[in-house]
Amino acid sequence: MSTPRVFSDWVFSDSELAVGRAVKLSTEDSHHLSTVLRLGIGDELILIERKSGREFSARIDSETQPLKVTITIEHTNATTTSRVKTLCIALLKGERGDLVIEKACELGVHKIIVFSAERSIVQLGDTQAEAKKLTRWNKIALAAAKQCKRTSIPEILYEPNLTSLFKQLSEIKASEDRLLCCSLSTGALELRKLRPATGYVHLLVGPEGDLTPTEEEALVKFGFELVNLGPNTLRAETAAIAAVAMAQGVWGSIS
Repeated sequence: MSTPRVFSDWVFSDSELAVGRAVKLSTEDSHHLSTVLRLGIGDELILIERKSGREFSARIDSETQPLKVTITIEHTNATTTSRVKTLCIALLKGERGDLVIEKACELGVHKIIVFSAERSIVQLGDTQAEAKKLTRWNKIALAAAKQCKRTSIPEILYEPNLTSLFKQLSEIKASEDRLLCCSLSTGALELRKLRPATGYVHLLVGPEGDLTPTEEEALVKFGFELVNLGPNTLRAETAAIAAVAMAQGVWGSIS
């Protein structure tokens, strides 16, 4: 079994969180480690400070709940990050959206924005449904981040329309970044034929029924380039995962 990973929501200054410091884990993490994984005194885990991404080895010192651990080693992490900073994915039916969240996290995406498109088969409808979905997606992202040994968890947002999505992207995108929309339009270019990306890439994928011509027009006006992923028509969830992998493969990571 690989060493369990725990993301901490605590905020410590550099002088406080260090080798030799004892900290208490959350009730949820303590229960999972002791009851599900059956860890006890002397067993090791990886503790990650969520805000900074700092990573430490820690040792369980007590079986009393919540568990108390002592920091033993601070790790030096690589600074290479994914080329894809943002994945914008339309609401998908069933568990297809869950799959995209999981795989985008594994592929290193920094931020995931789920948005409602005109042809989205499902709609959230109210704030309660939105909160429920976001809670589920964040749990999926957390589990995926632990599994693939990330030191960060992608932020997940929901936007009800393109207007609010554009507002988010305006705050995220830098001048050297690229906006790419996966499209079935005849004028869309293959991703590998685009000019090289020097900054981050922000990808957008529409719903099962594709984006409407009006939506694509609005995206192009905002600054998106239309790209295709090859000769085959892909399901929305496949297109999202493939687009992230292809952008990373064609243009590499950012150091």
